[in-house]
Amino acid sequence: MGPIGRTIDLFLIDWLFIATMAVIPLLVLGEARSLSPSGNAFLRLLIVPSLLATPILLLPRFREMVILLVRNPLIPILLVWVWLSVFWSVMPDIAFRRALSLTTFTLLACYLTLRHDPEWVFKTMSWMMIVLLAVSVLFIVLLQGLSQMPDGRGLRGIFTHKNGMGEFLILTLIILPPAIQQRLIPKPLGWTCVALAIGLLILVNSATATLAALTVLLLYVVLAHFAYSVRIGLILSAFFLSLSCLVVVLIMINLDTIFALTGRDATLTGRTELWHYVITMIEKRWLLGYGYASFWEVLAFSKYAADSLRWDIPNAHNGYLDIILGLGVIGLFILFAFFLNGFYRIVVHFKESSYFPSAILLALLTAYLMRGLTESNFLSQNSIIWVFVVTSTVFLSPSPTMKIKRGNANNPDPQTS
Repeated sequence: MGPIGRTIDLFLIDWLFIATMAVIPLLVLGEARSLSPSGNAFLRLLIVPSLLATPILLLPRFREMVILLVRNPLIPILLVWVWLSVFWSVMPDIAFRRALSLTTFTLLACYLTLRHDPEWVFKTMSWMMIVLLAVSVLFIVLLQGLSQMPDGRGLRGIFTHKNGMGEFLILTLIILPPAIQQRLIPKPLGWTCVALAIGLLILVNSATATLAALTVLLLYVVLAHFAYSVRIGLILSAFFLSLSCLVVVLIMINLDTIFALTGRDATLTGRTELWHYVITMIEKRWLLGYGYASFWEVLAFSKYAADSLRWDIPNAHNGYLDIILGLGVIGLFILFAFFLNGFYRIVVHFKESSYFPSAILLALLTAYLMRGLTESNFLSQNSIIWVFVVTSTVFLSPSPTMKIKRGNANNPDPQTS
């Protein structure tokens, strides 16, 4: 690999780290409860190198990128709808800036699949997760005040909120087990980090993150048996499905008792009251929405919700509702079509040589959809999970009519190596 190729790879690794939103935002936040305007401006500057580098990287591979997007039409359709929403946005300047960031991260995720194969991508990300886990432990030991939520209700580690820590740990549990199975990382180190991630997840004190992580781990157990024997896999699937139905029924019957035992309230920490307000606002612009990631930037909307519910409202705390708020029912339909296409590709490729990205994409989509029930993580303009949802989906693209040269671990990019 030549110096240009090494520089590009270093840039991509740096970009993936920025996308995790780890360490730097927390250091900028410090002991404060919310980021200052200057802090937000500084964090936006971190995205500038990606904005500048994306056209430079894509131009030499323009033809290949066009073919890739043709093979994955829902990606450009989704981006076009996001850009169209700028025209009817209640905050067009913010919608424009965030649409530009989302487009940049999505196209870089696509570029990653042109330059490298799944093994390089997930090996790189596995080592990044391991390093960030180690940094999290250092923060917990040495900077206890900074690594805890200000209200003492959970561990935020190297992130500004415990939800960010929960998302990071879920992604760690999604990536590391397949990486261990593919021998991309040493097995003892990998399983030690998996155990550490589970332990930290308990300290995060996030019910949604814990449930999503448990589902991912059970999913991997089923997938492993499917790969060994379809019959055993089907039996385990039926068992877990029956067990899940039983658990749901027991929860519904004993809902008040469960909330009392876990120390949570039946409004899901005020979310149900918030959702009532959000649904009322959706009814006014249900078809097109208020513009991509714009609604909560309008002071009148966020202040009314905060005054009514007596807590600061950064979003709807529900990915599905926030997508309708921003992009309308049409936007939600396009996003669901993208997800369904991902599930279809998983089924098609599961028994083929692409089992590795199939398993990861299935776990990603499962966790992504589950977290969307109580967190607004859909189509975030700088989300590492969105980056890997796009990357895994593109890796499972149908065979092209015109072969695209895809990099490998030894020769990542014929044009820059």
